[in-house]
Amino acid sequence: MNIWFSSDTHYGHKRIIELAKRPFSYVEEMDEVMIERHNARVRPGDQFFHVGDFAFADHDPISVASMGRSSSSPATTTTPIV
Repeated sequence: MNIWFSSDTHYGHKRIIELAKRPFSYVEEMDEVMIERHNARVRPGDQFFHVGDFAFADHDPISVASMGRSSSSPATTTTPIV
């Protein structure tokens, strides 16, 4: 089991791309890549703690809800988001 910490993902925050000089063209691309990278590293049984600035007010809760989902089995949660 691994323990993971993250912060300041700013899902759905369009201006964070410019403000933080993130290498994305648009917010949907940023969200998708961050979710894919999360799901590639965090495994079943791991603990994941997001400690701040998770999403901006205009985020899409459906796309962010895919965090912790297995691509082969969309209904299987790999870890709770605490």
